[in-house]
Amino acid sequence: MMVHSTVPRVLGYMVFLSMALLILPLEAQSPPNEPAALDAAAAILFISREGYAEQEDPEIRRSIDYVAQATENAFSPVGITIRQNQVTDDNLEGISPEQIQVACREAGVRWGITVYTRFSEERLSWRISIYDGAEGFFRASDAFVVSLYVGLSSQTPTESSANTVVQNWQKSFPDQRFDGNFAVSHGQRFSSPQHGIGIYFGSETGIFGGTIEEGELTTPIVLFVEGAPVYGVAVKQGYWSKPFSLPKGITDEVVPLPVLQKKTRHALSFITEFRGIEYYSVDFEYRFHVLRDRFFLKLDWAFWRDESPLSGLERLLHQEVRFSPGLYIQLKKDFPVRIAVGTGVSLAFAGGNINILTDPLWVDLEYHFSQWAVKAEMRVPKVFAYNRGIFGEDKVDSGLYVSFGIMLKW
Repeated sequence: MMVHSTVPRVLGYMVFLSMALLILPLEAQSPPNEPAALDAAAAILFISREGYAEQEDPEIRRSIDYVAQATENAFSPVGITIRQNQVTDDNLEGISPEQIQVACREAGVRWGITVYTRFSEERLSWRISIYDGAEGFFRASDAFVVSLYVGLSSQTPTESSANTVVQNWQKSFPDQRFDGNFAVSHGQRFSSPQHGIGIYFGSETGIFGGTIEEGELTTPIVLFVEGAPVYGVAVKQGYWSKPFSLPKGITDEVVPLPVLQKKTRHALSFITEFRGIEYYSVDFEYRFHVLRDRFFLKLDWAFWRDESPLSGLERLLHQEVRFSPGLYIQLKKDFPVRIAVGTGVSLAFAGGNINILTDPLWVDLEYHFSQWAVKAEMRVPKVFAYNRGIFGEDKVDSGLYVSFGIMLKW
């Protein structure tokens, strides 16, 4: 009886053990949440373009689109194929890393290459980066800014920027070496007489390199390929930013930065004006810039003296108050050499006598330093309402007036 009762029990144990042995290998072979393998030879190209839809100039459109094309061309020789493009216009923030990783995993590709372009204040800027969808971080990036009016001559820095990303991406793998290129292992030294200038590599939204203090700055170590050109921009609050370049890349030399020009809202000038050597004045001029360093309104007060009055002239001294709008015609707002043109009207008075004068055209030639400038002006005023008590008959209605002065800006 005991034999017959034991057999079913043994058979039950055997069945249970067999089922357990079948189930355990299946669980070991299929761990939960294992991500699919990502193709290391393929990428998604993400393109975000701020301000793109508002630009109708075909030259601008070609320049912006060329950044994406240059990026694709740069990655092709190293075996990366762009499997698909995703375009987002007017995106202020670009594409987030979370969005890139999700898109890469859904498409089965390892790399997400982002191209962010922006058109602002007559400049085209871009930032190119490559994201590792498997590891979950950005491996390399590069940024640059260029004046849009150079048109497609921006192709050279665009191609250089894209190739820099490829080179830095290759250098991000510690177990590989590529054509003898090595990442620079020290910062770059800059100098400037202007305190407080900030250094950005690429564009103003690029890598921050530090601020000039006591005339000099040594930036932290940034991953740049040795010998490859490096571009950047110098910025300071209240000043026009200015791009710079390091054609030989990061070096051991101290690189002087370009002088930044003040963004002018107000200006006060001290002027001496002449018509010949006998008719001269001391002049104070105030300017208010409606558009900074582009369009302004000015008010002059001058005190005149005539050393050789004509017969019948009753007044040797008179004052003049002149109002004039003016416009700078230089290509860039921060050019040191500037030409300003304008027109104006003025009142000349002495005692109870008043004359109205007009300036059909005046021209200024100026040379600007950071916070001050020197200027020369030429004008040919005409008498509109004449009173003999102030001027002789030919004193204002003919002749060239020339002035020289110093301008203070703030």
